[in-house]
Order: sequence, then structure tokens, then C-alpha cells
Amino acid sequence: MRTSSSGMWFYGTLCAIYSSLPFIVAPQRFRDVANVNDFANYWSAGATVGSGLLTDPGRLEAWEAAHDVAPHPFVYPPGFAWFYAPFAHFPPMTALMIELVVMIALFGLAALLIAEIYGFPRWFAALGVFAWGPTVSTIEAGQNTGLALVLMLTAILALASRRPLLLGVAVGLLLYKPTDALAFLLLLLVRREWRALAVATLFGLGWYVLSVGASGGDWLWPIAYANTVHAWYAANSSNPYQVFTVPTLLLAAQTPVVVAVATGAIVLISALPLLARVSGLEAASMATLVGLAASVHAWPYSAAVMLPAVCYAMTSLPNSLRLPIIIAAYVGAAVGVSTAYGGYALAMVCVGGTLWWLLTGYRAGSRAPLAG
Repeated sequence: MRTSSSGMWFYGTLCAIYSSLPFIVAPQRFRDVANVNDFANYWSAGATVGSGLLTDPGRLEAWEAAHDVAPHPFVYPPGFAWFYAPFAHFPPMTALMIELVVMIALFGLAALLIAEIYGFPRWFAALGVFAWGPTVSTIEAGQNTGLALVLMLTAILALASRRPLLLGVAVGLLLYKPTDALAFLLLLLVRREWRALAVATLFGLGWYVLSVGASGGDWLWPIAYANTVHAWYAANSSNPYQVFTVPTLLLAAQTPVVVAVATGAIVLISALPLLARVSGLEAASMATLVGLAASVHAWPYSAAVMLPAVCYAMTSLPNSLRLPIIIAAYVGAAVGVSTAYGGYALAMVCVGGTLWWLLTGYRAGSRAPLAG
């Protein structure tokens, strides 16, 4: 892209600052993150892992209320709570600060992987990662999206370099968040990566066993987990302030849940023939975008996992389109995480990018969709 490195640093820093405005204007938000929002739930999950509370929302929420954190069910597989057990040895605010450092480090690792995969200079990869609005948002919100991104990038590197064992390990570890792993599991299936799929399946069994211990020895924990997730998604399915995926946009418009979920599934299924025939690098990179666009529950900070698709676009879009599209994507991402109803701007990037890739891909036939 024809712009100076100093100009890139200026606009990148501007995007990062704009994305962070909610916390710059009201730094007390960090206390809400620690004691009220999702991180409070992660902290309580780490404190109660192995007790049997994680699959009993009523008991877990009573424990949380007694320990001055907002009641909230744990909607990850119980085994992932072991990741947060070390954080629970500290008060919530201290634990949050430690987690912020861990996530910054993970995004730094993501930048190194991006430089390796897409051939960018490391400074450019780091700038691209931290100027992306959802990166700033997910760090400040105490989320774990940095871990998902590193695992996705590892899977992309492994598929592009034909390393099935590493590919299976990365996708298997990504099962800590099944909604993020789904597109990659389908990718392994349609590309006939049987060895990687077998390894990922073994890791799935490992998550099951870890979750048995995390749920206090409950071998039937998936039943309680499914009920918890269903109830929580039903209660949080339509938020016009934060929507940006196909199903969430439909839910915000009061579309029946069945229709919204089915439409997301159609988007995902329609991408499978393209994911099967394009290069491994393109397929894995775009799986992050398509999987997110089809997600029935995602908040703007989750869009940090779109970075591989953005990076692939930087290397593959026609020169005449590259700069304006990438600028528009970064602006949309910054607005999406920092502005009321900004999710609609992010939807233009996520849903619009997915639909554009699908349409141009099928029009191009056997040619790479982004090659023009």
C-alpha cells in the first residue's frame, strides 16, 4: 500500500486511541470489567473449578453474589475454567491487570505469526494488530480473544505449510470455545485433513475429561452445559447496540431464533465449496471471517479474530482496491467497538466482506476469489 511508515503509525495510533475512547473517558470501566462484566465470571469460574458449581448456574450465581461479583453463568466448556484458576488467587481487579498483560503478550505473539504467515515486516504486523479496534476492545474488556487468535493463526500456518499434527493440535485447543472452532472443524472436513481432524478429535476428548474434573466429577456435564448455553443465549440474543453478524442482525430485527440460526448456517455451508478448492492459506484465513459472520452470538470485541482475513486481503486484493478497502475496514472496526450502534459499521466489514468473498469466489470459478 502506497503510504509512508510514519503515516501508517499516525493513522494506526489514531485508530487505537479512538477504539479505546470508552475507557479513556471513563477509566472506572475497568472496575466494572473486574467485578461486573465477563471477566468477573471468568474469575469466579477459576475460583470454583472442580466444585460442581460450573454446571449449576443457580449455585454459581449465588457464590458470585456472595463474593461481590455480578452473577453470571459460565458458558464455556467447564474444562476451560482451569485456565483461570491461577487468576483466582488474586482479587478480581489485580487478576484483571494480570490478564491484560497476558492478552497483550498473546496479541504480540499473534503479530509475530502474522509476519511469518503473510510476509509482513514485524513492525507492520504489530501495528496492524494493535491498530485494529477489536484488539484494543478485547484487551480492555478482559476477554480471551487473543488466545483464540493465536490458535487460529497457528492453524493457518500449519495448513499453509502442510503440518497436519500442528494443525490438529491448534484446532483441538481452539475447542475451548466451540463457536470459534466450528468453521475450522468444517475446514478440516472439506479439505480432507483426516490426520488433523483425528488429532482435533482427541483434543475434544481431552476437553471432555478436563470438564469432568472441572464440574466436580459429572460425566454428564454436556447436558447441563447445553441447557445453560441455550438459556443464556435466549436471554441475550438481541442487542441492537452490539450486533454485527448475520444471525445477530436478524435477532435484533426480531426475527425468530430458528430463522436467524438457520441463516447463519446457510452462510457457513455456502462457503464450504470455496474453502475446499482455494489455497490452504486463503481457506484458513477466510474461515475466520466466515465463521464469525455466521456466529449466533458474538460481540464486537470478538472481531479480533477477523485479522487473518484482513491480512490476507492486504496481500491479495487488486492494487486499485487494496488501500480504500483496508482503510474502510479499520475505520469500521474502530467505530464498531467504541460507538453506540457502532456494530452496524462493523457489520459492513464482517458480513459485507463475507458476502463479497462468496460472490466473487463463485464468479471467479477456479481462480482465487481475492485475486480479482
